[in-house]
Amino acid sequence: MKPCMTCFRLRGCNAYIIKQHRTILVDTGSVGDGKRLLRRLDQRGLLQDLSLVLATHGHADHTGGLAVIRREGADPIKIAAHHAAAPFVEAGRNAPCRPATILGHLARPFIVLMPRSPQASVDVVLRGEADLLPYGVEGTIAPTPGHTLGCVSIVLPTGEAIVGDLLMTAFGRGTAPRLPLFAEDVGQWRQSIAGLLDRGVRTFHAGHGGPFSASQVRRLLEHVQSRPIAPGGSVAESDG
Repeated sequence: MKPCMTCFRLRGCNAYIIKQHRTILVDTGSVGDGKRLLRRLDQRGLLQDLSLVLATHGHADHTGGLAVIRREGADPIKIAAHHAAAPFVEAGRNAPCRPATILGHLARPFIVLMPRSPQASVDVVLRGEADLLPYGVEGTIAPTPGHTLGCVSIVLPTGEAIVGDLLMTAFGRGTAPRLPLFAEDVGQWRQSIAGLLDRGVRTFHAGHGGPFSASQVRRLLEHVQSRPIAPGGSVAESDG
């Protein structure tokens, strides 16, 4: 039996369930999404089988439900995050949001209006690649920096990857992948995308919009590589 993935489209972001020998949850949406997610897991009989909850990065629209899952889910549930994201998850604060596009510059003032995530302790602090088999799923957690501090992706043997906000559509709409609104380091973003393509990822599942095919992602990478990085780290006219 290969890993089987289900997407839950929440108010804050897309959350993903990976089911094989056990069940892993990737991201939990924003504040208020946790209880919705618990109900969906319980309705599918997956709550008691949940072995790990992974935060792809430390932004409130992805970590807002962690505390509820920890408090009301079945014990023991472990929360995992990259070591650079863990302090933000545990403090309930947003990791840095550095605009990478024109839309990012326009959106940044509204980030401060987002509700803060409740604090949630991190049990599994990731410092490199990690095997998911101890948690009952064939797959790998891989560091994929670029969007913000401490980003990770999940690469499955099915040719699929869950990449958080490494890719997105414009405000969650449309079908074409774009550079995220915020990118801590566009050069690292390029390397992360190229690395996932080199791993043979065929389908990219994102936190907002998607999924995207490898050919779509490759075209985006080529587009971004052709654009100069403007002062401040944004990509000149990269929103198209």
